[in-house]
Amino acid sequence: MATRGQGRIERRLGRHPGKMGRREFVALIGGAVAWPVAGRAQQIAKISRIGVLWDAGNEQEEALSLGALRQGFTEIGYAEGKNFVLENRFAAEQSSASMR
Repeated sequence: MATRGQGRIERRLGRHPGKMGRREFVALIGGAVAWPVAGRAQQIAKISRIGVLWDAGNEQEEALSLGALRQGFTEIGYAEGKNFVLENRFAAEQSSASMR
């Protein structure tokens, strides 16, 4: 918003009232170019949480199948702890809600 008398000051400086100067234009373009880059840099990597319900009573009994599952994820380019987290639940485990 122009203040009173601003047009006279701009004319004295050799500018046309209400027109954007070179510095303002360059600052505007520079900000517009940098904005998407800054937004992309702040994105947080999403880690998927995968729940697995096993028939066995504990992790030792399912070691072969659990190892194969982890190997399969590794082969397709996922890294446990980096891209995903396995949440294993076994039949012998009881949740605190089921104990009531």
